[in-house]
Amino acid sequence: MKTLYIHIGCPKTATTSIQYFCNENKENIAKHGVYFPVFEQTYPDINPFRNAHFLIAPQYDKNGKINILEEKRLFRFNMDHIIHMFSKYDNVLLSDEGIWYAAHFKKRDLWETLRKESLHNAFKIKIIVYLRRQDALLNAMWNQKIKKSKKRFCSMTWEEFIHTTPSAVYLDYAEGLNEIAAELGSENIIVRRYGKRYFKNHSIYDDFLDIFGLALTDEYTISTFERNARLSGNTNEIQRILNSVPSASQKDYTFFYHMLSEVTSEDPDKEKLKHPAKTILSKVLK
Repeated sequence: MKTLYIHIGCPKTATTSIQYFCNENKENIAKHGVYFPVFEQTYPDINPFRNAHFLIAPQYDKNGKINILEEKRLFRFNMDHIIHMFSKYDNVLLSDEGIWYAAHFKKRDLWETLRKESLHNAFKIKIIVYLRRQDALLNAMWNQKIKKSKKRFCSMTWEEFIHTTPSAVYLDYAEGLNEIAAELGSENIIVRRYGKRYFKNHSIYDDFLDIFGLALTDEYTISTFERNARLSGNTNEIQRILNSVPSASQKDYTFFYHMLSEVTSEDPDKEKLKHPAKTILSKVLK
């Protein structure tokens, strides 16, 4: 049976890198029966290779109100394209890390909608999700705020961040997986553990290809090994302090960021969480 694979993150598990890799190598994976579509519509501040974004993105009318009809039109248009491409390929691959969060909070009927769509058009759905150790995930999210957020966030301490971050589905993996399983079946969820030491051949690309029975060979291109370079441990705290220096210019920030990137932990997911961060996180995860 034809299969629609939907890669849903979680956030901060190299999803952007995977999306760019799939687009860059879409002809190669297509030769092996996996089609990675890129749709015409674009969304502000969303990379164009998040090709599953139409499943969760709100549409607005000229008055700024939610346009349900337009959301349904885009869903139908893109799903019809996917169904048509099943005539050429056994597998279609979609990806968007926002689905992990949105399906729990904003699009709670998404899995039911997709289940009905698959039954009506005789294809299977497989959900791909990478799970990252929760403390490492939160540290990566804090890192992102330190790196790229607006001024009021760029000097936020770990304690401030952890207390203002909701105990959302980001952290409750069991609940998120159970919600998917309730509609699509647990046998249709592919769970991978995030971290270099867990990847096939220590490569996220090789690990992802392995899901489809493929291997990372010389035919594939990797133009950038890490799309979202991160800081970890003390380097993130140093960057946070530097961000609060009022006389520093953007050039200064960039210089120090690149210097810190060179000395950051090679694998932040190996780091052990220390007190008091461990105590704070234990409260959030309750």
